Amino acid sequence: MTTDQAERIRGHIASLMHDIRPEWDVAGCVAALRALPDMPTGALTIAAMRYAGDPANTTPAMLADLGNRAWVSDWHLPCRRHPQNRAWRVNGQCASCYADRQAAEYEPRPARDTTADPHPLETALSRLGSRGSRECI
Repeated sequence: MTTDQAERIRGHIASLMHDIRPEWDVAGCVAALRALPDMPTGALTIAAMRYAGDPANTTPAMLADLGNRAWVSDWHLPCRRHPQNRAWRVNGQCASCYADRQAAEYEPRPARDTTADPHPLETALSRLGSRGSRECI
């Protein structure tokens, strides 16, 4: 999709959002739509209309927060990767896809040393070095 095409589509979606919420100006809606990553026009339109129709949303700015409930779907299609599950987001992602993505991004924390230092003061002084020891005296 060309940049001109994308801007024209954003303008149309922003006009629809303004029709639903007259207190929101079209320029603010376009700015919120620009903050979103590239996605299919249908998914963007559905989420934008849900967002505008939700009285809990006071400005168009939070549309870019993909954790907003406007992005959660009421209708369900089978997930492409997990056909036994039903997709619950407008992008077609199911709970298993989300869990797979979270597992891929997970970095375990390094193991902590849980043994107590038998001589904490001496250890702290040795870390300071000879200069630090003289300053303490």
